[in-house]
Amino acid sequence: MAAAIVAVAAGRSVSRLRLFATPVKLAPLAAILKVGALALVYSLCSLTAVIVITPFMAWFGVDVLAGFGIGAQLEFLLIPLAFSFGAASNALADVSFGANQGQRAHRAGWTAALCWTGALYSAVLAGLLGGLVAVFPEFWATFS
Repeated sequence: MAAAIVAVAAGRSVSRLRLFATPVKLAPLAAILKVGALALVYSLCSLTAVIVITPFMAWFGVDVLAGFGIGAQLEFLLIPLAFSFGAASNALADVSFGANQGQRAHRAGWTAALCWTGALYSAVLAGLLGGLVAVFPEFWATFS
């Protein structure tokens, strides 16, 4: 892999490697960052909390620190799973709004929120995984 990159970068290949062939346009980048920056705040807060709290957990001993680490890993696994159901439900409503079908979008949003989709699946999945880890912590500790 490294040899191929060196060959392309040195110009000994049919392909030419140009880093800045197309100028970067800042307007689309700014529009994306407006949306993504808010989502970034949650991740930063969660990671910062784990980093700050970990040394305090170490004061209580190895067992407490291990339990905290297992809990932090489990949280970082469950949050994306829960958000994936929400993102799919959001996409259903957004597509309907984009097609100027407001009634369909409204129905899709409420169906995802209240019925056997979205929140309920997330709750069942998180509860099942959390319950399994609570009952069989040694499996999670050796698995991860």
